[in-house]
Amino acid sequence: MDNEALKMPYLLNLRDKNNIKKVLEKAMGYEYPYNINDEEIRNMLENLFCDFPNLDVMKFQDIVKNEFNFIPSHAIARVVNRWNQISPTEQNIDIGPFLASYKKHLYEILSDFMSALQSTNYLKNTFDAQWGNSVKSLISSYNGNEAFETDTHTAFIGFLQEAMDGGNFIERLDESFGAIWEATTKRKTLRSKLRDPARHLSTYLGTVFEIFTVAPCASSGFLFEYEPKVGNNKAEALIKIKKSSLLIEATVMTAGRDINFCGAIDIEKYSNKIYSKIEDKAKQLKKSNYPIILFIAPLLITPPELKLGLQKALHSADCNNIAGIIVSGDYKAHCLKLVKNPSCKYPFEGSIWESLVKLYNFKSLQVENIYDD
Repeated sequence: MDNEALKMPYLLNLRDKNNIKKVLEKAMGYEYPYNINDEEIRNMLENLFCDFPNLDVMKFQDIVKNEFNFIPSHAIARVVNRWNQISPTEQNIDIGPFLASYKKHLYEILSDFMSALQSTNYLKNTFDAQWGNSVKSLISSYNGNEAFETDTHTAFIGFLQEAMDGGNFIERLDESFGAIWEATTKRKTLRSKLRDPARHLSTYLGTVFEIFTVAPCASSGFLFEYEPKVGNNKAEALIKIKKSSLLIEATVMTAGRDINFCGAIDIEKYSNKIYSKIEDKAKQLKKSNYPIILFIAPLLITPPELKLGLQKALHSADCNNIAGIIVSGDYKAHCLKLVKNPSCKYPFEGSIWESLVKLYNFKSLQVENIYDD
């Protein structure tokens, strides 16, 4: 069975299938080792050793891939590392080949990243050799227990994620900078932001999201002014569509969830954070005479938290200068969804919405039922 089972993955018995699914799904979570116990790991791998006496890490990877249709690298590493701590020495699994294979993949992606820079017009000098060498060091020290991530070189993670979906993050970001560059005279401001994609996560997220949200307006000819002053503050952009003026504002939420005493997500408290973020933006731009389109990327939250926060904003007089809120699926401005504010104090023609929907390919977001996806 050892030789044939991997060629015919359905030969795994139902017990093994269920054990693999249960353990690996838990291992992919954020709270390991608290949500997975040693007995579950032991049962899974002892049973697999009965079926595959010569089980090694690459064969285990193939078994997992057959069950999940992808390779959850850090989950495999977590399970194997823990197994090696609790199993008999003769059944320890050498994780070295697995990590070497994954690191080789990361090094190849980094090489693609640095090569892609050579074809850019604006980002070529943003990421120097020292930056690339720092990423190499991070890869070299990676132990596999967590998903590969970094708060200091996040552009590499962005590139890695886009590459998995067949995209080129660097090319897209460079083209977005270029669109704004060609449409504005405030090039000194934009030039300073060219350094941000190579900086810490807190700076990186805000600038990248802003650039991705403003660029479509710039490339379409709607951008009237980049970073216009509004009182003592600035918006991302002032745009004009069909003689109507609108402000574009963008923000990324990175605050973590709150856990209540039962161990559940505190939906009410986190929804208040979302509402407060929207309210803060509305107040910062309260001296504007134009309606505001607010783009928001709320990271790592659930739909109920998001929708309840949006409900509160849409019913607040403090947010009546916001015409619509665009919720992004991530900081790279993917999967945009629009919720209109019926209480906006500024008239807003339907044709303006039509132009924006066409430009950004928004989907509609219904917030009435917070538990309905």
